[in-house]
Amino acid sequence: MLSIRPQCVCTIAFLVLGFILINDMKIFDAHAHIASWPTLEESKSDLLLGMLQHNVEASLISNADCATFPSERKRDVPSLSAASGLRIAIEFAREYPGKIYCGAWVTPRREKVPSKDLVALIEDNLDVVKCLKLHPFCERMSPDDPRMDPYYDLAEHLNLPFLVHTALDPDSSIGCLVAAAKKRPNVRFVAAHLELCSNHLYAIDAISDLPNVYCDTAWVEMNIAKNALETLGPGRVFFGTDAPVDGSSTLDHPFYRAYFENAENLDPTTYEALMRENAKTFYKIP
Repeated sequence: MLSIRPQCVCTIAFLVLGFILINDMKIFDAHAHIASWPTLEESKSDLLLGMLQHNVEASLISNADCATFPSERKRDVPSLSAASGLRIAIEFAREYPGKIYCGAWVTPRREKVPSKDLVALIEDNLDVVKCLKLHPFCERMSPDDPRMDPYYDLAEHLNLPFLVHTALDPDSSIGCLVAAAKKRPNVRFVAAHLELCSNHLYAIDAISDLPNVYCDTAWVEMNIAKNALETLGPGRVFFGTDAPVDGSSTLDHPFYRAYFENAENLDPTTYEALMRENAKTFYKIP
C-alpha cells in the first residue's frame, strides 16, 4: 500500500485548494452575442458551453441578427427589427436568470427613432437590459452621425450606457466615438475592441481624458489591457470576448487564455476588477 508522508498530504491539499481558489473566481463577459452563427440555437448553446468551460458567471449579449449589413453571420437570415431582436435576447435572459444580460442592438438607419415596442421592452425589462448597442460597421452609421441623437436621448432618459463597436473603418474609428462622446457628455460609452485591427494604443490615448468613455477587451491582448488599466484607471476596462463568434471554442483563443491565467500578473484586486467587478458595477448587475 502506497504511503504518503503527512507533510506531502498538506502540500497536496494546499496546492489543490490554491487551484480551486484561483479558478473559482467568477468572470463577467461584458461583450458577447447571440446570432445565426450558423443558427440562433447553436449560438446560444456555444455561448453557454464556453461559459461553463471557463467559469464565466454571466455574459452581456446583443442579438447580431438585427444587423442591417451583417458582416459575420453565416446564414442568409432576414435582419430583425431592434425590438424583435431584443425580445429574443430577453427570452434567453429569462431562461437563464443571473447568467445572461442584454444590450439592445439599435438599427438607426432602418428605424430613425426608437420604436414604441423597443422602448417598452427596455423599460419593462431593465433588470436584464443593461445597455444599448451600436455596431457602426453593420449599420453603416458612425456614432457621431446626427441620426443617432434620438437613441442617445433614449440612453440619457433611461440612464443606460452605449456599447459601441470600434475598429479601423471609417464608421467605426475611435475618432468617431470620441466625437460622439464629446457631443453627448451625459451618455456613457464603451469602446468595444479598443479599435479592432489596430495596435489599440491610439484608442487608449484618445479616450484617456474622456471620463464618460470606458472600454472592453474583446480581441485585445492582455498586455494591452494592462496598458489601458494603467492609462485609464483601474475602473474603466472590462473583460469581454465577442463569444461565440468562433463557436464554442472562442474562449480557447490564446488571447483569452492569457486573461484566464492572469498572464500579466495583475494584483488580485486589479485582476478581479478587470475580470468581473468593473463591468458588474458599470452595468448595475446584482
